[in-house]
Amino acid sequence: MLMALNPIAELLGRGALVENLNGSFDFRAARRAGLAAVVFQASAGCDAAGGALSGLAAAAQSAGLQVGYLHRLTARTVAQARTQARRFLAATRDLPAGLRPAVSFDDVAGLTPQQVNAIALGFLETVEYGGGVRPMLLTDARSASLLWGTSIAPRFPLWVADNTAGGPQVSASPWTGWTAWQYATAGTVRGIPGRVKLSQFTRGALAVSEDDCGAPTPPTPTGTKLICVTVVYGDTLSALARTFGTTVDEIVRMNRIANPNRIYPGNRLVLRVPASTPIEPCATYTVVRGDTLSGIANRLGLSVQELVRLNNIANPNLIYPGQVLKLQ
Repeated sequence: MLMALNPIAELLGRGALVENLNGSFDFRAARRAGLAAVVFQASAGCDAAGGALSGLAAAAQSAGLQVGYLHRLTARTVAQARTQARRFLAATRDLPAGLRPAVSFDDVAGLTPQQVNAIALGFLETVEYGGGVRPMLLTDARSASLLWGTSIAPRFPLWVADNTAGGPQVSASPWTGWTAWQYATAGTVRGIPGRVKLSQFTRGALAVSEDDCGAPTPPTPTGTKLICVTVVYGDTLSALARTFGTTVDEIVRMNRIANPNRIYPGNRLVLRVPASTPIEPCATYTVVRGDTLSGIANRLGLSVQELVRLNNIANPNLIYPGQVLKLQ
């Protein structure tokens, strides 16, 4: 049974996805015509849009449009997805942005749903960690219903493509609503050359929440913290080290990894990262055979006294495999 997927926030307005950056643009005319936002395709695979993007983005922002960027994901492994994410971040880092970054992953032939979700997650997490803003996933209504699992939805906002009048129609979905709705694939907008894809954007698509009521940006935390990362299909220690700004040797030491070339999906790794990394710190550590309290404290950069206090340990020399220790 089909049902409408309702928006989860008030509307921001109409926006255009611009994939062809050639031609003569007049963003002020587009703004007068009622356009509220423009998303540029900034990269596809390992290829970036090039020098024209910077000038177009600045002109769109100057005209009063909210500006965002899309990447077309072509990866076949998680490692490739993380590489593409880093290149997307590099291509857009110094550009004006008012909207969340976005990704589409349409070329999934030959991949299982589990592989598709793992590859997309690798890209989405790398962009979130590297840019500090949670990205959106652009996908069609059928895929929103059938393909994406709970590792993606509803954690990452949904930009759903469906030209059904009245709103996207889905049979089932882990998302409770859409953040953006692409309703036309060959629209026209005064001031923008050629055909564009048109969407309605909600305020949930904004890169900075307006719920802050103008509150000042909090200071960037200093120091480091521990985070927990679950290995997914295609991950390698070298890719994880690059993503999180650490080293393979440090990951091996902290997690007592016997063979750096052999990690498996589902493995839970503890990493020490800058305190500003936009991911919640680890709350717990599970003791494994051979662990000692002093060894755990040394590897994780904590003190035995702190672990004893947090966990009400009567005998610091007595811990056992499977015991869950609080880290904060």
